[in-house]
Amino acid sequence: MTRCANCLLFAWVLVVGWPAIAADVVVRLPQIGIIIDDLGYNQRQGTDALALPGPVAFSFLPHTPFAHALALKAGESNRDVLLHLPMEAVSGSHGMGPGGLIEAMSRETMLAVFADSLASIPGAVAVNNHMGSLLTANAQAMSWLMEAVTRHGELMFVDSLTTQNSQLASQAALAAVPVLRRDVFLDVDRRHAAIDSQFDRLIRVAHERGWALAIAHPHQETLSVLRRRLSSLSRDGVQLVGLQVLYQTSLQRKSVWHASLSR
Repeated sequence: MTRCANCLLFAWVLVVGWPAIAADVVVRLPQIGIIIDDLGYNQRQGTDALALPGPVAFSFLPHTPFAHALALKAGESNRDVLLHLPMEAVSGSHGMGPGGLIEAMSRETMLAVFADSLASIPGAVAVNNHMGSLLTANAQAMSWLMEAVTRHGELMFVDSLTTQNSQLASQAALAAVPVLRRDVFLDVDRRHAAIDSQFDRLIRVAHERGWALAIAHPHQETLSVLRRRLSSLSRDGVQLVGLQVLYQTSLQRKSVWHASLSR
């Protein structure tokens, strides 16, 4: 091929091929998911949270005054709705609120309480734990919980990971329940600078692994930072997606990782 022909080919790639390349880059951006927890007690907080842009997911505490109406509103705007299921912590059950699960429950009671809590959150497509540092470390209890989950359609479970001893993901895998695990809590420290730092950490994990999941709460400081950061994700080189897309990405990345180990 002559030098002139090479120049023409190069020019053709620049003019014709670039849009396809750019589109491919957009599709392959690292992905992040964000769940806003603890919704249902405060109507103003819930309304402000639902005003966040993009496919943010919202998790509602069962049997709380505004959970039903806010969950319906979230579903109408095509957002992922979760049941934020209270579970016993190492420090006890104080602060769990209604509809919670404790270690002393029988299998039958746990199944019934879960069903009742789930029914209070219309349109729930997933569940994540509120507290639960004690209960999620109990393999038997998590096995019963996954049995409860499988009785109610194709629900996903998100492990909030309130303890490193959590048995939730392993028991979900045994029950063939789709499961994700939280990577970052955005607002343990509610100062704007601290939330920004945790958001930067979320971005780093996504770039390193291909995806990452954060949990936050409807504090005004958190929502203020999220409104700003979610409007500039293109500068961070990531894409905000819903939980199902994030789960599929996690499976694909895991498959690629296992394939690389077997070479």
